[in-house]
Amino acid sequence: MRKKLYISIIWLIISLYTLKGQNTAISLYDSAVKALETRKYEQAFLHIEQALSMHKNQDSLYADFLALLGDIAYETGDKKQAEIYRDQELVLRITIQGENHPKYTVCLSNLAGLYGEMNQFADAESLFKQSILIQEKYFGKKYPNYALDLNNLAELYVRMDKLPEAEELHKQSLELHKEIFGTQHPDYALSLHNLGILYQRLGNIPLAISCLEEATQIRLSKLGENHPETAGSVNSLAAAYHANGQYKEAEQMYNYVLIIREKLNGKKHPEYNIVLNNLAILHKDLGNYARSESLFKECINFRKNYLPNGAKHPLYANSLRGLAQLYEVQGKYHTADSLYFQVYAIRAEALGEKHIEYGTSLRDIANIKFLKGEVKEAENYYEEAIAHILGRIEYLFPSLSEKEKSRLYQFNLKPTLERFVSFAMVYGGYIPSQKIKPETFNPAISEILYNNQLETKSLLLQATNKVRKNILNSKDSALVKMYKEWQYEKEQIAKYYNMSANQRNKLKINLDSAVFNADELEKRLCKKSNLFAQKMEQNKIS
Repeated sequence: MRKKLYISIIWLIISLYTLKGQNTAISLYDSAVKALETRKYEQAFLHIEQALSMHKNQDSLYADFLALLGDIAYETGDKKQAEIYRDQELVLRITIQGENHPKYTVCLSNLAGLYGEMNQFADAESLFKQSILIQEKYFGKKYPNYALDLNNLAELYVRMDKLPEAEELHKQSLELHKEIFGTQHPDYALSLHNLGILYQRLGNIPLAISCLEEATQIRLSKLGENHPETAGSVNSLAAAYHANGQYKEAEQMYNYVLIIREKLNGKKHPEYNIVLNNLAILHKDLGNYARSESLFKECINFRKNYLPNGAKHPLYANSLRGLAQLYEVQGKYHTADSLYFQVYAIRAEALGEKHIEYGTSLRDIANIKFLKGEVKEAENYYEEAIAHILGRIEYLFPSLSEKEKSRLYQFNLKPTLERFVSFAMVYGGYIPSQKIKPETFNPAISEILYNNQLETKSLLLQATNKVRKNILNSKDSALVKMYKEWQYEKEQIAKYYNMSANQRNKLKINLDSAVFNADELEKRLCKKSNLFAQKMEQNKIS
């Protein structure tokens, strides 16, 4: 009897000690979370290290510790170590909690986001899709993290240059966030912000500014001016103003964000560096060349030493390109040429040859070769650059409205074609130039120029005509009905334009809304007709 009592007392002491240890570990976990929220990373790490010395069980709490360690490593820029922690967490969560546990999908999403930043796009896409499918299966589409992962996958597609797919997902995410939280919630602002950045990339600057201004106001109201997401919005809005030629407003905003970023993260942080790079570009455009050069060199040094893969990272290449452009406008062509080639090599390896930034590098090299008088090399790179552009037209245009096609052509495609025209006029001997010797003139270049212009116009027309043909051949009554509805909307808009502003006000006609709705309907038509064409092509093959 006494022996049994002793055993019971011993087990009670062990249980109490274990419980006390677990409670202490939980308390340390809470302290680590608070330290992480205030960016006291070393303190957060020490709390977790102490907790793990007391808590050895491979349970859900241990998985939470691994998640925090992953967050600390990520926030301090150690992405390789973050990957190790998140891999360990993922294995533990699927083992002890299963795929239907919310924390498992959060872990999938975090690891996917990390892979995206490390340019491991295939792995990132696979994990995001896995997370989205699991959430839809167990929690439904109204689950907040489902909408958040649609946004995350859209952002990955932007990095992969899959812009139509990104836009569709961003719109789905925006609508879900609106339905779940309303239009004054930070998650709604997140979708709005990312959609605004995408519109800027597509050349739709007015719509980009509209989205970014609304997102910034929501974040200022709900999160305050010293929050990282607010700083991100202000930086993006400054970039949109910069693209719109509003340099004064952009400079004020960039300087404001630099102060906030320094407070939040310090100067040795990627987010601070992004703003610095934007400011360097602005000073170049303002003609403040010495200031611009100093900022670019500071960015290059940071990105080489602190980003994963350093001198092979796309952001490092972006800063090199900025410095090359600065040297080009100053007439330092040989230095610029060397830098453009470095950018070209990095983008080819990190992004692939189908990416828009790879095409931009082809154009940069062609331009600098032209300026140096190296005509044959310039011709070769221009031809590659134009072929790249025509490929993008074929890929992007079927899913865009006419207005968006015009903007994309104007901002992304036209600059290369215009520079090639200038080159062809000089190289063909039609415009005198001291840089090109008469014996190197090539009058046949005019034929290449003419063929390129014909091919470009042909693709532009085909993209529109193909949509109409696909719809009428589809025998899909809903699709044909949508097409007729779009035609009617366009006819009505034409009538509205012929009215005076007073007439439209009396009839309560919102012209901007009518144009926007017609554009959205047109894009839905383009996408549906494109899917129909793909099905028909598959049927032919099979």
